[in-house]
Amino acid sequence: EYKQAMITFISGEVFRHVDGEWVYAEIGDFLEANDSIQVESGSFCEIQFSDRAVIRVEENTELALNTVNLNPNGAKIGIELIAGTVISKVQKLAENDRYNVKTQSTACGVRGTEFSVKVEPGGDTVLAVKEGAVAILPSELVVEDLVERAGKNGDVVAGVLEKIETAAFVVSANEEISLTEESFEKTRETVKEITEIIEIIEAMEDDTELVKEVPSEIVEALTAVSKIVTENVVEAVAPVEELSDFNIAKLESTEDMRMINIPVAEVPSTEDTDKTDKNETVEPQKKISLHKFSLKIIPANAEIILNSKIVGKGSFSGIFEEGEILDFKFVSNNFKSRSTSFVVSEETSRQYTISLEKTKVEPEKKDAPPVKEEQIDNSQAVEGGSSTVTVEEKAVEIKEDSVKKDTIVEEVSMDKNPLQGTSEDKKLIDVSISIEPSDSLLVVNGEKVRSNIFTGEFPEGTSLTIKGTRNGFADKTMLLNVGEQVTDSVSISLEPRPVESVLSVSESKLVGSVITGGNLIYTSDSKGLISASTPDGRSAWSYASANKSVENSYPVFSNNRIYFSGSSELVILNALNGKVIDREALDKNSAHIFGRRLVPFGSQSLFPSNDEIRVLNSSSGDLIRTISLPGNGSRMTPAVWKNKILSVDQNGTLSIINPDNGVVEKEITTSGSQPIALSITIKNNLAVFSGRKGNVVCIDLDAGKVLWETQLVSGGTKVQVYSDIVSSNTGVYIYTKGTIHALNLNTGKNLFENISGVSSPPGVINNQLVFGDNNNNLVFINAKNGRLDKILNLDDTVSARPAKLGSLIAAGTLGGKLVVINPAGIQ
Repeated sequence: EYKQAMITFISGEVFRHVDGEWVYAEIGDFLEANDSIQVESGSFCEIQFSDRAVIRVEENTELALNTVNLNPNGAKIGIELIAGTVISKVQKLAENDRYNVKTQSTACGVRGTEFSVKVEPGGDTVLAVKEGAVAILPSELVVEDLVERAGKNGDVVAGVLEKIETAAFVVSANEEISLTEESFEKTRETVKEITEIIEIIEAMEDDTELVKEVPSEIVEALTAVSKIVTENVVEAVAPVEELSDFNIAKLESTEDMRMINIPVAEVPSTEDTDKTDKNETVEPQKKISLHKFSLKIIPANAEIILNSKIVGKGSFSGIFEEGEILDFKFVSNNFKSRSTSFVVSEETSRQYTISLEKTKVEPEKKDAPPVKEEQIDNSQAVEGGSSTVTVEEKAVEIKEDSVKKDTIVEEVSMDKNPLQGTSEDKKLIDVSISIEPSDSLLVVNGEKVRSNIFTGEFPEGTSLTIKGTRNGFADKTMLLNVGEQVTDSVSISLEPRPVESVLSVSESKLVGSVITGGNLIYTSDSKGLISASTPDGRSAWSYASANKSVENSYPVFSNNRIYFSGSSELVILNALNGKVIDREALDKNSAHIFGRRLVPFGSQSLFPSNDEIRVLNSSSGDLIRTISLPGNGSRMTPAVWKNKILSVDQNGTLSIINPDNGVVEKEITTSGSQPIALSITIKNNLAVFSGRKGNVVCIDLDAGKVLWETQLVSGGTKVQVYSDIVSSNTGVYIYTKGTIHALNLNTGKNLFENISGVSSPPGVINNQLVFGDNNNNLVFINAKNGRLDKILNLDDTVSARPAKLGSLIAAGTLGGKLVVINPAGIQ
């Protein structure tokens, strides 16, 4: 496939992002544009792009594939490095081929080279080149992306912008450079002008009523600003240094990066067509057979050596051509090294588990108790293996250019004894091992058991290592010495551990909503302190804004930026390190006192004030244009629907506004008067909002009319609404001073009875309403019928709306704590 790359090698734990979740990546997985990869500590993987390039994704790295087009007539590969290191080995590219690696600050474009790009923890980019040359430009200037956005006018844009690419400063072989966001400060304003002109051309492409040919004045404007950028990018934006010893060693790995013979998709040429017409035979591509091959070694820290090269520890997976010879050696301290060989074929393509033999056997302790049980932490969690144990009966040393004919590999089912060898001189004893909860993973001597009960016969004196693990529970290990005194049944009971971490991020109450973005969790307190934290309970950064008394405000995450507004200022921060990108003082007209906030809008942002919406550049915060609000203005947070802006004025009239020209395309009158701060919630093309006094309105946006209106009451009196309404596929949920109201999304009727004693606005997570109550509980109820699903008592009262981060949930508390919960551990 032209638009697919392939994972060809994995060592350790590698994940890919699928349907909103991170799942384990596997050898042979195909990757397409917009796919993401995450590599854990002590791991790495290799991804091959047809016959154009192969990359090694190092440990602690996250990247996204922005472009994967491997058309033989012009390949385009675009990688966005979010964190960590990627090493590229790129073949000599044809004239129409493009390959670039983009970070937050820099775009690195090549023609054929070996180089590495690293994003430091603080956000700086380090480019190191081993061979060839790499051109560097501001991250906004990925020329092929801008050309693609121009659509049919791409040739015009390319003719202008490629001059910038040609003039760009080049880092050559054996050189490296460190770049920050400030490195391209000199060109930032003119680059912004280029992107704005491209937006105009892009709008022409989308609008069928506009002339398709780019007017000459636009081409002239693009040429003028491009000339300014061209004059600036020829200079080095940071000191260029000789390749450091560290990067020399790191780039040596390119010697081991294999480019396997993946068949290249063919495009029929005119010449081929002529041959067909003349009944001449076009020689087909040679058929290539590729096979997956995986190993797991016990112990997990054993080095794996393949064909005299170290390829990892503990586990290994790769794709190989049929007939390749794989010479392995496995080495670990206090264990006998072992060697074996395989000839790659369909028969040998499988997953193997190999156990090394200890070099020293501990003497049996007669007085030792038969069972020793101890808790272990997550760092000792057992990694899953295959369902078979591979026992090598005869190990031989590696000999170059030869295949070990005397190496015998036997597969033993886990239904049998998982130990290597038996002792006929010792009494055999029946052992039964079970684990609770019953859906936990039971591992005996490093091998998974297929159910929660394991039975087997073992020689007296045999040592068994038994481990149990389950998501949301503390792992446990048991050391069992088989003897006559052992009963025929041993049980492991795992302890729930629903709280993953607790971090004190403030001395004040956490307010608004907890926000997640990337791998961080963002909170704000009632005094305007913004904090970023990791799921395992470590502080990443904090920033004390000038905004005070912001009970309903919270950060907005978009484009690796954090936006926070309140009574005094709008501040834009780097989401990774908390560095200030822009600050703007707010006057009475633009202040966000009750939680009104900025809204992401593609590469732009919408900043609401009382009588207008300011369209800002998302990266810099610079003003692009303003849109006047109709009627008597708005105190709400606007929303975006089908690339249109939605806003509700003080009289409750909803306006649908064209963002390009500010024209109000539709006005819908409702009873939802004086809405304050909260945003319009959009679900299934329905828009829901509430007036300040609890008059909830639902509008069918496609039909352009009110679907239903409902007046909320609590204890016989009207209520006030200041928090965002949240929704599921069946209902909308409104928080009003300690009470949650649930209404049917389509009718506005009560979905279930009001829930009182609530301490935080609810979040809708996995079809559940998740919120805090006044008894320090985190509560999970069914969003459809209001029935209680789970409840977890905490040491503090939840005060901020909980948010989801993968399979975890993050909640902020009255005492300024961030609590990360694993719902799987709640009983």
